[in-house]
Amino acid sequence: MIEKDQILSDKWQDTVTHKIMTIFRINLKTKAASNWIRFDKYLEIFQAFAIQTTQDVQDSINGINGVSQMTEGQNDAAAVGMEYLFKSDIIDLLVDFVFGQQTTKMGNNFTKPDFTPLTKVISVCLAQNDLVKKYEKQEQVTQLMSKSSFLKKAIEETVHNADF
Repeated sequence: MIEKDQILSDKWQDTVTHKIMTIFRINLKTKAASNWIRFDKYLEIFQAFAIQTTQDVQDSINGINGVSQMTEGQNDAAAVGMEYLFKSDIIDLLVDFVFGQQTTKMGNNFTKPDFTPLTKVISVCLAQNDLVKKYEKQEQVTQLMSKSSFLKKAIEETVHNADF
């Protein structure tokens, strides 16, 4: 069974992907949070895993910003990543990390943490109606969308990092 098929099956916890993402998950609230000034690349890993195509990742390395095919539903590899985020409840962890109590401790008078990669992932997740229904996340999505803090943070991150 190849990794993709295993992630989509009931044996997803036996995958190399799960082992790696577990390390990222554990370190998100500890090491990454305590080094928030330098963690943008760490957060970009979640974005690459969940919503970027291989070409998106290569373009990012080369400094080219584009729109992922995942937003158009054409990226099979990213769809597997998105399924994994729902199945493993990492999406809940990302929402809690961006909007939870810990983020209020990050930042100073001059610099604020950049959550753009995670707000992009969360936004794309919210648009995945089939996965939201499959993993019974409708209530969480409704609660998140009703929070002005989510919309405010998503808009701020987008405007802050827009290429003008």
